[in-house]
Amino acid sequence: MHWFRRLALRAAKAWRREDREKDLDRELRAHLDLEAAEQEDAGLPPDEARYAARRAFGNTTSVKEDTRAMWGWTSVEGLAQDLRYGVRQFRRNPGFIGANTAIFSVINGVILRPLAYQDPERLVTLDERAQPVGGWWSFSYPNFLDCERESHSFESMAAWRNEGANLTAPGQPEFVRTRQISAGFFSVLGIQPALGRTFLVQEDQPGAAPVAVVSHSVWEKRFGADPQVVGARLVLQGKPYTVVGVLPAGFRFLGDPAVYTPIGQNGEINMSRRDTHPGIGVIARLKQGTAFGQARSELAVIGHRLAKQYPDTNGDRTFGMKPLKEDLVGDVGPTLYLLAGAVGLVLLIAGANVGNLVLARSLSRSREFAIRAALGAGRGRVMRQVLTESTLLGLAGGLAGLLIASFGTRSMLTHLPGGLPRLSEVSFDARVLLFTLCASLFTGILFGLAPALRQRLDLEEALKQGARGNTRGLRRLQSSFVVAEVALAFVLLVGSGLMLRTILRLWSVNPGFDPHHVVVMGVGLSPKVVNDPVLIRAAWEQVLQGVQSIPGVQSAAVNSLVPLRGDESHIQYWTGSTPPPPNKIPMALVYTPTPDYWNTLRIPLLRGRFFSERDRLGAEPVVIIDERLAARAFPDRDPVGSKLSLQFLGPARIVGVVGHVKHRTLDEDARAGGNEQVYIPFEQIPDPFMRLPPTGMELLVRTSANPLSIIQAVKQSVLGPGRDQPVYGMQTMEQTIGDSLGLRRLMLLLLGTFAAVALLLASVGIYGVISYSTNQRVQEIGIRLALGASRKDVLKLVVKQGLALTVIALVLGLFAALALTHFLTGMLYGVRPTDPATYVIVCLALAGVALLASYIPARRATKVDPMVALRYE
Repeated sequence: MHWFRRLALRAAKAWRREDREKDLDRELRAHLDLEAAEQEDAGLPPDEARYAARRAFGNTTSVKEDTRAMWGWTSVEGLAQDLRYGVRQFRRNPGFIGANTAIFSVINGVILRPLAYQDPERLVTLDERAQPVGGWWSFSYPNFLDCERESHSFESMAAWRNEGANLTAPGQPEFVRTRQISAGFFSVLGIQPALGRTFLVQEDQPGAAPVAVVSHSVWEKRFGADPQVVGARLVLQGKPYTVVGVLPAGFRFLGDPAVYTPIGQNGEINMSRRDTHPGIGVIARLKQGTAFGQARSELAVIGHRLAKQYPDTNGDRTFGMKPLKEDLVGDVGPTLYLLAGAVGLVLLIAGANVGNLVLARSLSRSREFAIRAALGAGRGRVMRQVLTESTLLGLAGGLAGLLIASFGTRSMLTHLPGGLPRLSEVSFDARVLLFTLCASLFTGILFGLAPALRQRLDLEEALKQGARGNTRGLRRLQSSFVVAEVALAFVLLVGSGLMLRTILRLWSVNPGFDPHHVVVMGVGLSPKVVNDPVLIRAAWEQVLQGVQSIPGVQSAAVNSLVPLRGDESHIQYWTGSTPPPPNKIPMALVYTPTPDYWNTLRIPLLRGRFFSERDRLGAEPVVIIDERLAARAFPDRDPVGSKLSLQFLGPARIVGVVGHVKHRTLDEDARAGGNEQVYIPFEQIPDPFMRLPPTGMELLVRTSANPLSIIQAVKQSVLGPGRDQPVYGMQTMEQTIGDSLGLRRLMLLLLGTFAAVALLLASVGIYGVISYSTNQRVQEIGIRLALGASRKDVLKLVVKQGLALTVIALVLGLFAALALTHFLTGMLYGVRPTDPATYVIVCLALAGVALLASYIPARRATKVDPMVALRYE
């Protein structure tokens, strides 16, 4: 009997479930008919209206099958159904996520990714430090040899020095970047050549046979990728070298020189002196297990011993070290993290738009979710559906961002002003892909969770109210998303506004010269003249005469340094008859110009005279100083006519004082040491030093019109009768100034782009919320119009809603901007993070955008027909 009773109960339950499914099926079909009728009222043809209704409610002919498919969270079939449905929803309502993949890929390549060398955590750079001026300086070659010989904390150590030279064979003459290195350079980095070998210790000595290692690109371009290149000859600066090796493709270390030669073969006078620092860098590899502090202490001991042994040259010197990665990256890290924060704000704004999109869809589908619940789907099942759709939106946005970043990041950053360190290592590896996946999932889940939690599964209420039921709570949530979007957009707009004002202020700074109509370029002198000081002077004189004869050229000059190019050369000076102690000798930037230099750059003469043609070797040594050096060395008298003693050169008479030129940056601090400037006539450079700058001199040309119009004529004139004096690095002085602002321009460009995207997204968010809210209030608007309200009253009603949200957002954004923009302090110049003008302009801009975004749906609301609106409900 018990089994019969259980069977009867099961049959009764089955009959009741069958009846319930039939009732729900009938009710669902009725709502399907109602939805189709509404679609027809909206203007759709009957067939399309019926199809749209079926898409909204699903296939009503299989209610039983749908009921069985809606049970349980762990159903694989149900999850697949969610995915298919989510894809359909995404295809109908595509969303947008502003992925920060591009910026993260740069941060990953520049900062996070290990260096592309063997055991990079053990690589360090060594420097000398001059006590009176401060800061780190390059090594003198004898000091490097002492450190290499006496240190025991390092597995290996190597020196390197960048240069430039004319490569005349094989192929056409071309000026190339070269690097002199010690024999252990590549072994320190753990780099093996692709072909041949690197330098032997005996080749890194004076008088050894000239040998060279070439880059992979030179091997392909100059030698046709010949696998038998080892033993071939190349001619560099008129001197033949034997190729002993080819570097692997992709090798980079602070640039990509074309040719490497042994530094020990350099016989220049400044390589043998302990008191000169000819741009030598030193890298080293710590021994396995040696602590960083232990090696640094050992260097300090070596520096102290050398200071005692050579007090005249090393009395003010000490040695220091830092990780190679820190030296390569420099101070670009904070800038990239600021950009990452900015793009993160854009990601949040886009995510808020996704949330609003999901909210709007879920509200319009409330009856669908209610029927699903009535057919047996639980709360978790419906939440899973909503989260699946929002997650698909997030993943789709992340995929779009990844595709855009993969095609555009490298090209964009390569052409940005200033450039970035380790740019060649920026790529899309597993870390970038994982970051994109996590960011997309986080955004989709975060902004889909709120709509999922807001679902009402009460069948009776949903069926009674329909999609236009009580939506106050959902509208509040949508409004909150919009407020957040506008507030975040406010922060980005303020940041970009502050950077814009900084750039404008810097462009208005007087650099100390007139950059307009001036073009600057390097010249590689003919290899036939670079070994003879007399021929070098004659060659430069010929270059200047030829250029000055070109129509449109007003003046031309040669100098060893160009302001704001980043290159520096210092010299010690003193005013007494005997030099002060080594740790108290001041240093100044030293220039070696020809007489027309000041006329070419229009640097003002404050006292005395400029150089003239009579200031040559054999005449009295003369110098010109700038106003800062005059104020420091001669605070109480006119320096013109006084003597100034210079390192290596001895005493010289001061014949003029000129205005200070901004050499390092436009916002350089006047209190910073080493900014004083001294000028030595090019023609008075002693013969032993004349061989040093033949490829490091720069030609400056002032024209009466656009300097780009005379470039070809200048190139042909400089090339010379032997056609072996190429021009390189040509740019206008205005471009040089622009490059000196590279990091700030990068910040302005990217912040401005992110701010524009944020403003667009915020305006779309305002428009979407106001438009959706207006659609939900069609009946209310119809009643107002029927009771006598004017179209103008309706317009004010809708616009007021949008402006109210904007005012709240602006207040929140104001506090957020005040809290966050102080991170930009180090990048600003002449403007404070709390600059009132910037804040007022941004407020007005956002208010105008919000007004426009609210006006469009408000204008549409004024066209509602009261009779149609009342009948619609």
